[in-house]
Amino acid sequence: MINIIVFGLLILLESLCHSIKMLLFHSDIFSELFYGDNITDH
Repeated sequence: MINIIVFGLLILLESLCHSIKMLLFHSDIFSELFYGDNITDH
């Protein structure tokens, strides 16, 4: 029974990390940090 709970938590944690990565990669702040002000010019 405990194994099922741990397995569920691992899946939840992995999906959470994935969504955080997606948010970071698609945010304007992340882009500006890596590419500078060139994105706003174009």
